Amino acid sequence: MEGRLLADDLYRFVVRLFETLQNRGASSLANKVHAAGNFAVGSTTEFFTEAELALKSVLAEHEGVLQAEEIQEVNRVLRGIDFEFKLIGGA
Repeated sequence: MEGRLLADDLYRFVVRLFETLQNRGASSLANKVHAAGNFAVGSTTEFFTEAELALKSVLAEHEGVLQAEEIQEVNRVLRGIDFEFKLIGGA
């Protein structure tokens, strides 16, 4: 993910990650990611905050569910969230 991380891009990533986790039987993690996606209809800051928490949970708990390149993508998205928070002075 290069450049700015827009809310639409983050939402598409969250949906894709939810589907991946669900398809691989990681229902608990999928539910956390799905719950974060529900915040996409509210404030952008709240959505980014909830997505950040869910993605950090995925990294901490994935236990072999995700492949190396998928873990790298989660880390890239987390860096994008951090960058956006720094732009608005929230981090």
